[in-house]
Amino acid sequence: MICGANHQQFQLPGATGIGTKRVVRYSPLCYAPPSMSHAAKNKEKLIVRARRIRGQVEALERALTEEQDCGDILRLITSARGAMNSLMVELLEDQIRFH
Repeated sequence: MICGANHQQFQLPGATGIGTKRVVRYSPLCYAPPSMSHAAKNKEKLIVRARRIRGQVEALERALTEEQDCGDILRLITSARGAMNSLMVELLEDQIRFH
């Protein structure tokens, strides 16, 4: 977090003499860099979802190694893809809502 009063004063272009307008720009007194605090609140939930996706991808890898039926492999791909899409949607919703 960066704190401190910071301001700049400058004269508008073309303004001269008495009654000229000056603009004062103030920066916030305290500025905190953006963070994903909303994601931190759901951290455990997101980690569980990521681990579930990892398990699905590992099952897909085993199925490919064992040369299982094409339909089974497609089903595994679809389920992993759905889980990944759901995780992405949840993070995007939070991103839109909080940023």
